[in-house]
Amino acid sequence: MEQKIFHGIAILCDPDGRIETVLRNDFPEALNLQPEIPLGILIDQEDLPEYYTFLYRVKKETVLYDWKLRIDTDTEPRELFFVGGAFDARILIIASTLTSETAEFVDELGRINNEQANMLRRAMKKQNREDEEFFRDFARVNNELTNLQRELHKKNHKLTRTIRERDRFIGMAAHDLRSPLSGISGLCSLLLDGRIGDLSEDQREIIRTISESSDYMVHMVNDMLDLASIESGTLQLNIRDADLVQIIRDSFSINRQIAEQKEISLSLETGKDSIPLKIDGIKIRQVADNLISNAIKFSHSGTAIQVRVLQTGEYAEVSVRDQGQGIPAEELPKLFTPYTRIKVSSTAGEKSTGLGLAISQRIIQGHRGTLTAESEVGKGSVFRFSLPLRPSDENPAPQAPS
Repeated sequence: MEQKIFHGIAILCDPDGRIETVLRNDFPEALNLQPEIPLGILIDQEDLPEYYTFLYRVKKETVLYDWKLRIDTDTEPRELFFVGGAFDARILIIASTLTSETAEFVDELGRINNEQANMLRRAMKKQNREDEEFFRDFARVNNELTNLQRELHKKNHKLTRTIRERDRFIGMAAHDLRSPLSGISGLCSLLLDGRIGDLSEDQREIIRTISESSDYMVHMVNDMLDLASIESGTLQLNIRDADLVQIIRDSFSINRQIAEQKEISLSLETGKDSIPLKIDGIKIRQVADNLISNAIKFSHSGTAIQVRVLQTGEYAEVSVRDQGQGIPAEELPKLFTPYTRIKVSSTAGEKSTGLGLAISQRIIQGHRGTLTAESEVGKGSVFRFSLPLRPSDENPAPQAPS
């Protein structure tokens, strides 16, 4: 009796027919079976509807079904008899080159099935050993990570406590400094006004220097107190009905005099006569003063600064655009970091605490708004903040610094 030679394939697929594991391939030169390849791309185009019906019935009924399909190989289409079974969210597909003679077909399927069952058993055992090793490694890494997290939590708690102590100390020191500094500034004003007696020009110059220095120190102390209050989460915003346009006009009027002294053109553009908001008007005025005065400090004589107040959609927006020196791209991320100075210097030796932008950002965040900066070296900068027309609540709290 002529001995028939049977060939077959066996593969594990996901429910969509994508190959996960190739268990057997008796004609690897002609049939390229690789993990991650959808088996459907190897099925003859005319038989694709039957193939998808085959997958559907296997998934639905989780039993073996036989199907004769043509499969494209590297040489020529080949007819294979398919069976499939669904288990553990995977599909085992076995195909043989046998004819449709029932007895031979069933015998060969049984032999292939036994072969593949043994192979699958061995593969699963091997997989189980690999899983055990994997889980042991995972458990070890997880324990190490847990220990690191515990140490990080301890250090973070210690750091948080240290920062609180620092902020408390800064707040106390700044508060104690403010009174005597204000006294120095007041006495200088009395001397310069001639209320205590006449002064020579040299004496007046010395007292003016003392006055300017004490005023700067008072300003710095106030900034330190503001920042300490914000960082500790105790900043209170006095939310009231206010007109944003009028706030910016007031800030513009004061700063225009300073700009004129440096021969800088300062202009104001408002899209509306009034933009009513529920905000802390004093704090928003502080932000506007900071942005406009910064633009003046870092701009040269003969340049222009444009202040704009607009309403865009659900937001009111204020922008301050200058023609100053510009800020290098690598320096931009430092702008809103407290106690950080950038390399760009003021154009007339004006002093800066380095806290104004950090405080301004926290104030705007407290109003559920945003403050951003764009700049190009040699062309200038634009600082822009936006405030929601309808805040999410009546008494917003400042966001924690990012």
